[in-house]
Amino acid sequence: MEYGKKQNSGNKINSPLYQGIRRINAYASVILIICALVNIFAIVSCIKNSYYNMLMQNIGLEIFFIVVLIFKNKKFGWGF
Repeated sequence: MEYGKKQNSGNKINSPLYQGIRRINAYASVILIICALVNIFAIVSCIKNSYYNMLMQNIGLEIFFIVVLIFKNKKFGWGF
């Protein structure tokens, strides 16, 4: 082995399982962002049509999406 080159055996970053988990993590990030954006449109629609019961549910759902996204990215990163 040459000096300065890393040996590739046992490197978890190059394992297929780790790459698959990173890909699923990236998909989860994208799906959560899309759900949060769609929910913003639902909140605007509820305000426009004055559905206040559904407005509170949508605000709670939006907070849930944001909290899950923040905790997921703190623990696992974005996945990109």
